[in-house]
Amino acid sequence: MKAIIVGTDFSKGSYVAIEIAIDIANKLRTDVKIVWVEREKMLIDEEQQGIMHNLAQDKLQMLCEQHQEKLLHGKVKWEIVHGKVSTALSTAAAQAASPMIVIGTN
Repeated sequence: MKAIIVGTDFSKGSYVAIEIAIDIANKLRTDVKIVWVEREKMLIDEEQQGIMHNLAQDKLQMLCEQHQEKLLHGKVKWEIVHGKVSTALSTAAAQAASPMIVIGTN
């Protein structure tokens, strides 16, 4: 397994999922990849989408930095993917050769 995929929407529930993914990754000695799904059909204009994309990049980088010290045997990485959330997360897991996706609820 190359990485545990953890989906985030920047909610409290998704932050709990990151903590759980870190715990599992420490036991399996693997990486964690935090994934945010940018939906294709948004009700905002292109400029606002760009702003949201940039904010997401900044937040993902911050989450990686915050959690890297907790991960004992791997790296915390991030990725922004596009599409329907369930499809995008399963595709990210397949590309990372990961059979595990951790998500939280809000």
